[in-house]
Amino acid sequence: MQLKSLTDIVKYLETVQRSSYELIFDSLPDQTDLPDYHDCHVHKFWELKFRSPKQAGEAHRITLIPPGEVHCSTSREFSVDIMHRFIHIIGFNQFFAWRIYANEEEDPHGDNLIPEILHAVSRYSRSKQFDSMRHDLMKAVIGNLLLLIRLNITEPGVEKPRRNLVEIALDYMENCYYKMDLSVSDIARFAGVSPQYLNSAFMKATGRTTRQNLIAIRLNHARELLEDSRYLVKDVAAFTGFRSPFYFSNSYRKAFGIPPQKQLQDRQKNSP
Repeated sequence: MQLKSLTDIVKYLETVQRSSYELIFDSLPDQTDLPDYHDCHVHKFWELKFRSPKQAGEAHRITLIPPGEVHCSTSREFSVDIMHRFIHIIGFNQFFAWRIYANEEEDPHGDNLIPEILHAVSRYSRSKQFDSMRHDLMKAVIGNLLLLIRLNITEPGVEKPRRNLVEIALDYMENCYYKMDLSVSDIARFAGVSPQYLNSAFMKATGRTTRQNLIAIRLNHARELLEDSRYLVKDVAAFTGFRSPFYFSNSYRKAFGIPPQKQLQDRQKNSP
């Protein structure tokens, strides 16, 4: 199924609502996903991965990935990153990304109840006796997701303000920062301009080039991950798109004035 717009996503989720679906808690890939098993990463928000049935008789599949769990990109139909203030919808057939606001930006929670519902889902045992409860909660998740998407679809005759070029590129980088092969050309192609034009736009808006902004995004995510003493520095570097741990360490020290190894050691000393 080709998903190219928010309207397509709405139709897809409506189909899932009417159909049976399998809820997967394990983020490791199955045999179908293995060829596209790549770009391992971790973040502090919930992620849902959706996949259509491959053949008649199969159910839709929804993989639930809790915050802090390492997972990888796969050949899922699309994924949804669930944060309180907004959600990201990312497609995999033909890449697209949308930032969907739950309500006004000043209201951190708005109409987005999905994180709370997913926490409730995760509290229940995976035993059969809770299947009905989990199914009802996931129906609520899909219903809330549909509500948020519909609120963000432009009504006929109503023109929404065009998004700023830099915002589009930043959204793309926030979604793809962990991809080691992500290039300035990739970002510019997604934004629909040349790399030179995008660099110029970034310099005017932020005083930094496209690549410098990408590195800053990666380092900010790395700083968050280093708060969790479970990860080694080399793991954090890989999770945030750095091919070389040495280059990562140097960049981190220049940005924050402390080597990542030192921050990790301090965190481990202070951990209970």
